[in-house]
Amino acid sequence: MAIPAELRQSHTLVRPISVAAGTGSRLHGAELAADRDPATFWVSNRDGSQPGHGPTPEHPEWLELTLRGDEQIDEVVILPRPRYGPRRVALSVDGTRVHESQMADAPLRLALPQPAKARRLRLDITASYDPLYPTQPRNVQVAEVLLLRRATVQD
Repeated sequence: MAIPAELRQSHTLVRPISVAAGTGSRLHGAELAADRDPATFWVSNRDGSQPGHGPTPEHPEWLELTLRGDEQIDEVVILPRPRYGPRRVALSVDGTRVHESQMADAPLRLALPQPAKARRLRLDITASYDPLYPTQPRNVQVAEVLLLRRATVQD
């Protein structure tokens, strides 16, 4: 997965060593949200084919990316699967919530308030888009979560 064009000169992609989720479908597991291929995607699956089984504040879905060690992260970019992505997200770094946002049905860039040395980043998703059931989404789908650090001379 390429870094978005506007960030290529200034940022380097940080690859997680593992990706976990609260739920996931057999064919669209959590690892697909960080495989560098925007054509693949994670699908939550709390019986994800039924209207009303998508994420809610009472039953959020989550993705957690674990890094090799304390890695510097400056920005997080969330690429939703179009028409099925997150509507509301919260980002935590090593257990501390650092951002909450409404999300349009488009990529979201989250600049961290301060560059973070992190081992784990977690997205909590409490609402999603679904064109067939807009008021009762069936699941949430994320194509990629990109972890970026500002490029240095060593990069």
